[in-house]
Amino acid sequence: CIDGVAFAPHRRVDVKDLDADFYLYSPYKVFGPHMGVLYGKRELLALLANQGHYFQAETDFQRRLCPGGTNYELSAGAAGIGDYLDQVHEHHYPGANVETRERIGRAFALFTAHEAAMAERIAAFLTEQKGLRLAGRGAPPERPRVGVFSFTVDGRDSREIPAALRGHKIGIHADDFYAARCIDALGARPQNGVVRVSLVHYNAMEEVDRLFTALEQSL
Repeated sequence: CIDGVAFAPHRRVDVKDLDADFYLYSPYKVFGPHMGVLYGKRELLALLANQGHYFQAETDFQRRLCPGGTNYELSAGAAGIGDYLDQVHEHHYPGANVETRERIGRAFALFTAHEAAMAERIAAFLTEQKGLRLAGRGAPPERPRVGVFSFTVDGRDSREIPAALRGHKIGIHADDFYAARCIDALGARPQNGVVRVSLVHYNAMEEVDRLFTALEQSL
């Protein structure tokens, strides 16, 4: 059972390649509406208890696992995710006539390359800062991190850092991000969690440079 909410915006996900029994994520992280998605293997979905009306058909997984009924406006909005990825592909590969799977793969390959360049710079910058502890340091090269960075600063309340950066029009946040056990294991609870800087493909190197300037003034 894979929680892909922090990974799906940054890399193409193929649940069949992963052989995942269940995969969950939030489309709002993938440039869509605020809702939830659950993928599950059919034979395992059939084992789950009905969460909806008692008269729902045993094979009607969409309704049985969605108490309260379908949110039609959000479901319709989710179709825009595919439209967006198609537009990205058309912009970079005008006139290319390829299948949906390849279009998505090409779009995410572009995202990956751009984000990786920015993430490498941010990782190097944060690693060099004295008194800053970057979570996830030491990841093996074959498993490069996506553009999400969590850190604490010695002797500082984590909430102070985002507050200081708002004046520079930089939007970052500090909290446990619903990963309470992880925050406790990192020993970051007394500092009110970690500071998190997140990149996505529509960020630019100029914004990374502005982040560095603002952090240097705030740390």
